Parts: sequence; C-alpha cells; structure tokens
Amino acid sequence: MRSASRPGLPQENPFTFYPRRLWETLSTLGRKFSYFWRLRRQCDRIRQNPAAKQYTDLAIQPMTKLEEGSLQINEFLDSAKILPSKSRAEASRPARLVQIGSNETDQVRKAA
Repeated sequence: MRSASRPGLPQENPFTFYPRRLWETLSTLGRKFSYFWRLRRQCDRIRQNPAAKQYTDLAIQPMTKLEEGSLQINEFLDSAKILPSKSRAEASRPARLVQIGSNETDQVRKAA
C-alpha cells in the first residue's frame, strides 16, 4: 500500500503512513460496529415487545385483486395493461403438479 504511489512521487514515510492507516482502519471498523450494535438493540427491542405480533399497517397488508388493478403504475406500463388477460389465460390452464422422484417426473423429462 505504501509503495503503491504514483510513478515519480517519493514513498511515504512509514512513521506517518502506518499510524494513519491504522487509524483509518480502526475508525471504519468502529463506525461499522456502532451501526451493527444500534441495529441489534433495535431488533432486540422489537422481539421483546409483546405487541409486535399484532402490529399491522397499510404497507404490510395484502392487496385485494381490486386494489392490484387500480395501482397508479399500471396506467403507465404497457406490460401492466396486458396483465389481466395474461392472468386469465394462465388461470384457465390446469395446474400440473408432479412429485419429485416419481416415475411421472422421468416420463416428463423423456418427453421433453
């Protein structure tokens, strides 16, 4: 690191370079540890809160089909305009579930 300077420039003095590099490394690690510690304490507070399981708000509630169709972004995207017809076509196709490891799986692979 100390010897990786630009060509033509002298090497930096090791008595100034290494203490400064040590300080940069330790201060970066200190900031990361502090951030981690704050997140850890916040996570512990949330886990210990007895009302956390009952918490809900609008952002984490599941959307109904009516709400999905009325999203503002759907008005701007061409692919969203064809989405309802695509989902109807997919719904009309029967679902085919095959257990992994069954003989039917092998037959499907041979047919493909």
